[in-house]
Amino acid sequence: MLSSESSPLFSQVRIYLRKAEYFLFLLLLIVLSTLPSWNWIEMRPQLFLIALYHWTLYQPSLLNLGQIFFLGLIQDSIYGYPLGLSSVELLLLHGALLTQQRYLLEATLMISWLGFAMFSLVDSLFHWGLFSYGIGAWLEYSGTLPGLFLTISLYPFGVKTLALLKNKLG
Repeated sequence: MLSSESSPLFSQVRIYLRKAEYFLFLLLLIVLSTLPSWNWIEMRPQLFLIALYHWTLYQPSLLNLGQIFFLGLIQDSIYGYPLGLSSVELLLLHGALLTQQRYLLEATLMISWLGFAMFSLVDSLFHWGLFSYGIGAWLEYSGTLPGLFLTISLYPFGVKTLALLKNKLG
């Protein structure tokens, strides 16, 4: 007699629950990036970018296009951006990462960190350009630099956190 844990239905449910846990973690990262406490140091990191970069390269089964799109919509609604702007941005960044995956996959932590710095810079420039275009005037880019540098500096800690999460959830 087969136990319920070895049934195909049970294993599918476990897979969906595991993906839901990772999705909730990504949602938590978006919410943590919007906390008012970041205003105290006058910079706001994009914690979600760390997970997007790392999981796109090293754990692609944890992210799918639907999740990225939906998380972008949530991010737009939290920040008050035009609905769909972050989704398009994140999906384009995800696609760009996939084209570079074979080069970055076997990289050391330093090379991966440098790749993340470039990824974050592209995200920052893309975001700045879209918003400048959206309001019809050039925004000051230097205001985004502190958050960009904070995000880049948090990458090694983010990778360790993602590894701990992966070990904890399996």
